Amino acid sequence: MSTSSNALSCVRRPFSVLPQALQAPFLGVVWVFSNVALIALGIKTGYHLTCHLVAGAADGAILAVIVIATLSEKFQAGVTGLLSGYGYGNIVTGFAPVKRVLAGLHAMLDSSLDVLTPLPHDEQLHETIQDAAMWIMVTVLVVVLAALVVQWIRMETSRSRSDSPRLGLDA
Repeated sequence: MSTSSNALSCVRRPFSVLPQALQAPFLGVVWVFSNVALIALGIKTGYHLTCHLVAGAADGAILAVIVIATLSEKFQAGVTGLLSGYGYGNIVTGFAPVKRVLAGLHAMLDSSLDVLTPLPHDEQLHETIQDAAMWIMVTVLVVVLAALVVQWIRMETSRSRSDSPRLGLDA
């Protein structure tokens, strides 16, 4: 048995102890805490962009696996076109649509926080977290788009191979 197989079996053992109904929620919690930890690490160390891109790449990889595994071929092609058009427009406008959504979410959460706690809020920290969310979302978009494009190319390549006639083998 290879070293990588042994390493994977060591990771599987703790999860197999949990009931199957708890495995997915547990992994979801780990996913959320890893994002929070990467954002906090970026804030503490000053490597904001690096940590945000790593979090976005991990999130994008997870979402890409889900999208490719669950969506049909035609829907994947449609989502690929939609994301590529949105991604280009988003880059041209300096990520303005994403920034507007995050600013609205920030305002809503700030008003909720004001109701819950009358304590003063660190607005600079909020802006940093908002910036982190923007870079994570943009990275997720790029990773999912890249995965969908690769999947689309694989499907087209396999389709063209199956449609092409075999030369000299049927004679």
